[in-house]
Amino acid sequence: MANELLRFALDESRFQLEKVLEGLSDDAWTAKPTPSFSPAQTVEHLCEVYTAYKKHVQGEPHEWGSYNSGETTREGVTALMWRLRGEACEAALAGNEEAGRSAIDYIVMHDAYHVGQLVTVRLALDPEWNAYSIYRSA
Repeated sequence: MANELLRFALDESRFQLEKVLEGLSDDAWTAKPTPSFSPAQTVEHLCEVYTAYKKHVQGEPHEWGSYNSGETTREGVTALMWRLRGEACEAALAGNEEAGRSAIDYIVMHDAYHVGQLVTVRLALDPEWNAYSIYRSA
């Protein structure tokens, strides 16, 4: 049951992340209308978070802020983010109970935190954007 709930939470946070990034214009990709990250910076940051999680479950330390994806295009960094997230989710679901608990912090809750920031950015740039589109039931 715990693994089923974890899978559900991981799937839901991915859905919200997909929806908030869906249809984002190229101008909005690098825009920073609020003090939070731009969408581009958020995606790069999430690459670091998923990398740090994978290290965490292997018992390795991570030096926060040292990560650089090396990707220079929107498509490249976004594809990398999805790949790293997928690997992190696989590790979470294959791991022990502690790996599952950590996945709630590193992936589910952290995704939700940044989805909220991205929703704010989207609405600042396009007040007509449907913020409820991040929910499956909307």
